[in-house]
Amino acid sequence: MVMSRVFNPMSLRKICVGVFANNQAGDYASSMKAEKLFQRRVILSETAFAEIMIWHVPAPISGSIHSYKYRLAYVIRGECVLRYDNEAGKGDHRHINGREEAYRFSSPRQLMTDFFEEIRRWSDEHADD
Repeated sequence: MVMSRVFNPMSLRKICVGVFANNQAGDYASSMKAEKLFQRRVILSETAFAEIMIWHVPAPISGSIHSYKYRLAYVIRGECVLRYDNEAGKGDHRHINGREEAYRFSSPRQLMTDFFEEIRRWSDEHADD
């Protein structure tokens, strides 16, 4: 079935370079005894899904002032079109339309609200694509 090929986790590693391909979050999580709070893949359509991972960490990672490590990605037809993450050294930011911009993190709940709102906006803007 085509969907299983599109949604293969290993293909996601290749698609979202810098978010899923670098195992930094996993390495950080294991070395710092992070607690996984949330991990889910949400199928949004036959060709799109969101991948969400959030950890509570004992100390802020470099570039952040809160105790969370996260990565969220919106993937359509095998292309990562929206990402939110706080890669060590870069702090809280998002990638959209080929740009990287700062993101103001307040809580995991607000992060997911903002992410899904941005998915809605992106989908509305690209409805004819």
